[in-house]
Amino acid sequence: HASSIQISHTKVGGPVAPFLDAHGPKFSLVIDLSHNLLRGPITNKDPSIQWNLIDLNLAGNALTGNPMPKLMAQSLSLVDLSNNRFSGTMPDRLGDFSGGWACVRVQLFFRKFA
Repeated sequence: HASSIQISHTKVGGPVAPFLDAHGPKFSLVIDLSHNLLRGPITNKDPSIQWNLIDLNLAGNALTGNPMPKLMAQSLSLVDLSNNRFSGTMPDRLGDFSGGWACVRVQLFFRKFA
């Protein structure tokens, strides 16, 4: 198992959910897919697939939907979702570290969160 994968600024495109579900459980540290042409939601129809990530950088793509249910189930220390097209509501427990979610830094600035 690799500790990280970085495919940023490469203009790779397409849906991101199949990639994350295929590789998220394999990589134990970091996935950086920032500043590409990725589109669609980050979640899939199989909630049983768990990622094994510490950092997830999806900034600068065309991702949609509500990423929070999938992300709240992870033990991430850094999540960068900036410059995407996400929608939905931000969970109340986003800043509550007593509920089991231990994300230290979430970057959402310059987002289009409807």
